[in-house]
Amino acid sequence: MRAFFALFPLFPLLLFGQKEVSARSVDKPVLQARASSTLNNNSTPLHQRKLGTLSGKVLDKETKEPLPMATVYLIKINRGTTTNQEGTFSLSEVPYGNYKLRVQYVSYQTLEKDIRINSIQHTIGALPLSPHSEILEGVDIVGTMDRGGDASLLNLQKESVQLIDGVSSEHIKRTGDNNAAQAAQRITGVTVEDGKYLYVRGLGDRYNKVFLNGAYLPSLDPSRNSVQMDIIPSQIIESVNVHKTFSSDLPGDFSGGFMNINTKGTPKRFGMQVGISHRYTPQAHFQLNTLHRQESPTEIFKLNTTATEKVIQDLPTTEEAIQDPQRAQELLNISEQLSSQTMVPLRKSSFLDHRYTFSIGNTHRLAGGAKSIGYRLGLLYRQNQQAYQQGLSKIHKLVGPHETALVPSLSLQDERGNLNRAWGGMGVLSYEPTKGQSIHLTYFLNQSANSTARHQEGRKPEDDPDLTYITDGLWYTKRQMQMWQVRGEHDLAHQSEIQWSGTRTLSSIDQPDLRFFTYGHFAEPNTPEESILYVIQPSIGQIPTRYFRFMQEISSEGRLDFKKSLGQERSFFKIGGAINQNDRLFREEQYRYEAGRNVVPEGNPDLFIQGENLWSPEDPQGAYLVDATQEANNYDGNQLIYASYAMFSTPLSSILTNQWEMDAGLRYEYTRLDLLSHDSTKAAGYLRLGDLLPSFHLLYKPTDKFLLKTSYGRTIARPTFRELAPLATFEFIGDFLLVGNPLLERTLTHNTDLRAEYFLSKNEILSLGVFYKYFIKPIERTFNPRAAGTELTFRNVDKAEVYGVELEFKKGLHFLNPSLNSFFLASNLTYVYSRVTIDPKEFEILQAFDPQAIPTRPMFGQSPFVINTVLSYIRTQWQTHLTYNVFGKRIAVVTQGDSPNIYEQPRNQLSFNLDYLWNGWKIRGSIRNILDDDFRRSQSFHGTEYLTQQYRL
Repeated sequence: MRAFFALFPLFPLLLFGQKEVSARSVDKPVLQARASSTLNNNSTPLHQRKLGTLSGKVLDKETKEPLPMATVYLIKINRGTTTNQEGTFSLSEVPYGNYKLRVQYVSYQTLEKDIRINSIQHTIGALPLSPHSEILEGVDIVGTMDRGGDASLLNLQKESVQLIDGVSSEHIKRTGDNNAAQAAQRITGVTVEDGKYLYVRGLGDRYNKVFLNGAYLPSLDPSRNSVQMDIIPSQIIESVNVHKTFSSDLPGDFSGGFMNINTKGTPKRFGMQVGISHRYTPQAHFQLNTLHRQESPTEIFKLNTTATEKVIQDLPTTEEAIQDPQRAQELLNISEQLSSQTMVPLRKSSFLDHRYTFSIGNTHRLAGGAKSIGYRLGLLYRQNQQAYQQGLSKIHKLVGPHETALVPSLSLQDERGNLNRAWGGMGVLSYEPTKGQSIHLTYFLNQSANSTARHQEGRKPEDDPDLTYITDGLWYTKRQMQMWQVRGEHDLAHQSEIQWSGTRTLSSIDQPDLRFFTYGHFAEPNTPEESILYVIQPSIGQIPTRYFRFMQEISSEGRLDFKKSLGQERSFFKIGGAINQNDRLFREEQYRYEAGRNVVPEGNPDLFIQGENLWSPEDPQGAYLVDATQEANNYDGNQLIYASYAMFSTPLSSILTNQWEMDAGLRYEYTRLDLLSHDSTKAAGYLRLGDLLPSFHLLYKPTDKFLLKTSYGRTIARPTFRELAPLATFEFIGDFLLVGNPLLERTLTHNTDLRAEYFLSKNEILSLGVFYKYFIKPIERTFNPRAAGTELTFRNVDKAEVYGVELEFKKGLHFLNPSLNSFFLASNLTYVYSRVTIDPKEFEILQAFDPQAIPTRPMFGQSPFVINTVLSYIRTQWQTHLTYNVFGKRIAVVTQGDSPNIYEQPRNQLSFNLDYLWNGWKIRGSIRNILDDDFRRSQSFHGTEYLTQQYRL
């Protein structure tokens, strides 16, 4: 609170603001243009002065292509502007006289030219710039283009034989995305589930990989294969690249996409940034009835430690307590200690979301400039609140094979509050002993805490139509990731180079005291509150339970790559290898409340576990704790992967013409995976296999702007620890049990692609591609027909197919009308069709309810289409961006056959940003989720939609 009042006087100025203090800002005339002050310094009265307009065009000296967003300014009067998408510029109201004109563009040599303005319209003509290969003004990379720019990213896409899409830090700044997950969904064919999990070309997270600076990021969710990308803050990102085709120098266990998040390196000049932002959401902030979980705000700053001992040591049973007074007192003490923590969500108000960032960096030249050492340090703290009321949570079933309508078995009103805090930082240290030699040390830390409270109330007709069903849930989840990385790049003799890296990542998830309390009553409507009898009925709902879960995963990885030029341009041979080891520890404890009397006093779950209602030798009917821990829900996993590869790339000038280029390679990966449950009666999960994974790419380039690419690659998808573990979990009341399967096999995928790309300019592209994927033994979520209750598990099904079309368009709108030369449109569309064979046992159940059923369905989590659009308006100091995203409906829950599958429905998401650059400050205002579409999951049966979950975002 003291910190808040200390910052409060600054909020009017710093709201949504970001300040940059940099030596490079001296070379940013756009931010320093002061037309009025310059004119005022002239002694001649304004009405007596002669003024002219200077215009011209900035081009690439070699290709003659226009250079958009180049900086053009007059040194003498310190006035400037930028070029439009056609490379043209216009600077008005310039006093007659002699000037020195300076033109700058990223990765090009600065051009200075003496000019004289002595006419109302002074056209200077073409200004050609030459590519620069040395240290450039305003560029943080030596010898290469700035990887954070749109032009650099398109150039990478153009020069690569492979299919690569991505998003740059320049684009991220325009859209205002706060983390890697938000930024990634701007990429063609990419969607993000639940704001965290990567989907590429409609394929779920198990078919995608996320790397940071070329190092594997382990998952922070025990039930997922992919890392939660919202932990990577956008201010450390230089670019996000997605490889959609397999190359032998990449890991072979992806079929949708391989995403590499490149972080910013050390700047070549001193720079410092500070950012403060606040956000208001009507549904979540300053609402007195927002649900909360009781917590300590400082808990997030404690680093997680390994759970080596049980949370509750030696919990006495009631039988022991009856026989031994000391054991009875121990049982009472433990119960009283836990009863101090509420089982009921709190209701209170929340302050605005806030976000604070800071970064600083520089590079120092040593030994007369031959050597250099650089650093960058970034820090982040953020807090955001999400909430909804008046949501719906339902389950529908088909009671017979000839019915034409679904019958509700559970119908609840739903409300939820979620508070998320995160802090972290990144430090980078770079050393360059000579040109072409560099070593980089990186440390990354992110820790987040998610506190969730949920309340549901309604009917459960499946058990008793007169029962009012109530359930409360409280979660606290703390996630932590620490990564240490050292990597080097070395140019060797004879046009060869070596790249190497070593990475160690420690990740953990701590869920201390997840609490669930379910109860109900049979009172008639309008019954006085004091007359209602609230009871716990174990037969129709979960017994009040507290869970303590902890997972830790340690990942160690080493890579070595050697590349040798074969003399001809773009012709090289490359070999390398990698080793990766992951060790996972998962622990879960369950403690259940039981009682001789199941009455909930005053309908307050807290009273059920407190004071006079607790068990004692004098009151054996009171509530007491039972250790319900299941050994099967504890496991240890180890995975070791060895990989080696060889590939070569060359133009085919000796075979065809120099318009053709190809690369081909072969990768070998050996997997050793072991998973051991603490329940000795459960089968151990293991894999021992070696895979040869070929890759082939062919490029046809009839002109410098038009490219045609085709590729083939064979990849795999290994079962995850969670899928192999015999662990039984569920998300909430009414959800299905999810149990692992230790007998799973890996999936083999054949991938083919064909894409045409037309580069209109360095910032503009039009591309059209098609792809096809054939899966052998894909892993799907299916129902277990042998289970006593409703249970989901994982099983290899026979086969699956996915094919689709991708379209991308980035173009300035000046071609429609010259007045639109400040508008830029970037849009992409992906259409995907998938078909997976239903497990035969599941299909038998499905046919029993629907004789017309077919033995295929779309893949779990696959969206049939994805659309992304960004419309930008960019002027000297003003920038506005309108962003739109939507995905097609996708299967969220595979049902047992007694009802249709549950689909997550499309949501139209529209956001608007307005930026103003003023005296070194960037001030941003933004409106997100303008359309406010509901989150909806539903089933469709005989033309009728049945909602299963709905709430307002």
